[in-house]
Amino acid sequence: MIRPRLLERLRKRAASDGELHSADDTQAVIASIMNHICAIMNTRQGSAQIDPAFGIPDFTGAGVSFTHDDIPRITREMEQFISRYEPRLRNIRIAFRPDNESPLLMSFVLTGELRLDATDGHEGMVLPVQMVTRINTQGKVTVQA
Repeated sequence: MIRPRLLERLRKRAASDGELHSADDTQAVIASIMNHICAIMNTRQGSAQIDPAFGIPDFTGAGVSFTHDDIPRITREMEQFISRYEPRLRNIRIAFRPDNESPLLMSFVLTGELRLDATDGHEGMVLPVQMVTRINTQGKVTVQA
């Protein structure tokens, strides 16, 4: 069953006086995925003691001086990381998108599929998902729909 993350469901339940609806809102699930991707992308590799592989490499230096040869490696690392730690998305693809108005930002378009289970009342429907991921010069990652 595709749902928001556990803590998000508990917060929702507490805010709704204990009532938790069985059919989760698709937009809430997408918002949950975006928040989770933002959180995991802002974790630097080696900073999580429970899993040394968790996190992305520090792309801070790449923001100003990366070359086009670096882009395939960066996108591949991001795809692998998100595929591993965000299981609600499938067929993840990331493409570099230059931003002429903000040349110091690294901007990427993330596309993937959210497979809704038949138990969610959607009969196994596949929902395409697209997000824009930006890495600023300090290495902070933002994710937008």
